[in-house]
Amino acid sequence: MLTSVPTVRVTTGSRGGVARSGAWLLALALFSLPSPPYADAQEWPTKIVLHPAKAPQPLLKYQLLPTMDERRPGNAAVFYGRVKAEQTAFFTSKEIWQEINATEDAPLSRVAKMKHIRRHHDSSAIYSFIERAGQCEDCDWQYPIEEDGYHTLLPDAQERRELARLLRADIRWHVAHGDFDGALRSLKAGYAMARHTAHSPILVPALIGVAMSGVMSTCTLELIQQPDAPSLYWALTYLPEPFFDSRRIFEGEMRMHEAAFPQLLGSDWTNDDPAYWSRQVEGITEVYKRQICDSDAERAKFEGESAKRLLRVYPEAKRMLIGAGQDPQEVEAIPVGKAILLQAALVYGNLRDEALTCQAVPYWQAVPVIERYENHLNQAKGDSISIAPTLAGLPPIATALKALMRHDREIALLRTLEALRLYAGQKGTLPDHLDQIDLPLPIDPMTGRPFEYDLRDGVARISGPSVPGVPCDFEVRLATKDSE
Repeated sequence: MLTSVPTVRVTTGSRGGVARSGAWLLALALFSLPSPPYADAQEWPTKIVLHPAKAPQPLLKYQLLPTMDERRPGNAAVFYGRVKAEQTAFFTSKEIWQEINATEDAPLSRVAKMKHIRRHHDSSAIYSFIERAGQCEDCDWQYPIEEDGYHTLLPDAQERRELARLLRADIRWHVAHGDFDGALRSLKAGYAMARHTAHSPILVPALIGVAMSGVMSTCTLELIQQPDAPSLYWALTYLPEPFFDSRRIFEGEMRMHEAAFPQLLGSDWTNDDPAYWSRQVEGITEVYKRQICDSDAERAKFEGESAKRLLRVYPEAKRMLIGAGQDPQEVEAIPVGKAILLQAALVYGNLRDEALTCQAVPYWQAVPVIERYENHLNQAKGDSISIAPTLAGLPPIATALKALMRHDREIALLRTLEALRLYAGQKGTLPDHLDQIDLPLPIDPMTGRPFEYDLRDGVARISGPSVPGVPCDFEVRLATKDSE
């Protein structure tokens, strides 16, 4: 369930921007794939061993995002951009990065002996800038989506995946040495960086941010299983919910889509010159052709197929416009290109609004809305072939919302585990039922109900419906003297 950063490259278009090809969609899917947690990585249920804990005093002694007295004005993007400045030796050292990457699955006993993980004079500025960036109240990546559309470049988003691996190594090094304060300092910086990365009007950086937060949650899962680890129940509870601003992400995607196809919203609908509308349709075809065609032969073939599709779809466009309430005689008088674009704008507007409403409600309520949107999208692609270029760039709503939901589910599971530690700290045992815990327990963001809980012979089973490829099944027991 708890994830780490996938090793996937952002697929780019012919000019190095965000492509909208099949490969781009595959990249998005891969960004949301999980890596297994450290505990029993290849087996389910995941086995968790917890130590009883007491609530910290004050309750928010530990926090997982910069505290209100740590936050300060400034643009985080500027400080993240400075992390690698004058640190060439550190970031180009194969020896250092082999060790950093090895911490993903190395046991803590081995991590404790790694000599390059500990902060030293070459890397102190790196951590300082990451922490300083995380404390910034604002983060503006200044992606020029309205000017560059799908050619918007995203090299900085990829660099932050590298920083997430660096923080993971630092967190695990501190945990291995029993330095929980040091580990929590980097955890705080990591969660802040994940949130800043996802504070983007583009889906790809948002999913990278989700993957980063998965790294931090996996580290948190490991930390809370250590003897004498502080309780993070209230620290986890104090995190924003939802953790990411999905509205900003999807509205930005739509703005980028409309920037790529300005003909949908920016055409002069009062113009009835057939030549004008032919140029508008050709503009849409040209945008898509640049994305998927790599040779003159492919471009010529695409142009021929597009011309045939336009002829086939014109009668359908007229039927749709008449069905939308326009006078049949007026529709017959509309130039062919205008009728086709009017239909494209109508279909796109409906699909855009359906896509945006998918994230307006909790995930468990959004599932039927998502299914309806995808059915309408597939139907539109099949029935209105000429507007396929204007639909192919719409974001993969189901994949994206599932990734966002899974992060909130990770936090909810961690909160539940920490609630069990606090209960055990008072009672010396696990509860028979979750409602015995005198704390506000989280719901499963996938179902809108509490996680399923079953205690048998001192072993608790926490579970819920599985996201495809991501089982939600944990076996929890309290530590004994033999297991410590």
